[in-house]
Amino acid sequence: MGLFDKDKENTTEVENTEEMSNVTPMRIPFATWTVGDTDYRLRLDVSAIEELEMKFKTNLLNLLGDNGNMPAIKVMLDVVHKAAQKYQHNLKRDDVAKLYQKWIDEGHSQIEFYLQVFMGVYKASGFFSKSMNETIGKAQETGLEEL
Repeated sequence: MGLFDKDKENTTEVENTEEMSNVTPMRIPFATWTVGDTDYRLRLDVSAIEELEMKFKTNLLNLLGDNGNMPAIKVMLDVVHKAAQKYQHNLKRDDVAKLYQKWIDEGHSQIEFYLQVFMGVYKASGFFSKSMNETIGKAQETGLEEL
């Protein structure tokens, strides 16, 4: 390999980096939960997922509920708390419960919380493929319209 071959490798690496920067992301970078005038960014990273799986002793997909059942509010708030910590480092679990109560007092419901916030965390955190995210998004819209 000569000096010029090395330059070709570097050029290819730069081109690949430029191509990657033009790629549309496969999923939203984070979910947003708006309480009052404040937006809270939500996303679980791998370590948060591992912590929650150890806490609940199951895969987080098992928490989604089955047969039309929703997870308990405590479970949903625990997941949202972990997801919020990625961006709001000092947010405590009690703070999330207070935010939820404020959100409810603003006129929202637990079903909206499940559809918008809780499922939003899952969509942003890589639990579903892009096509599944789109399907879930349509189902969320339909569910919210029916409310």
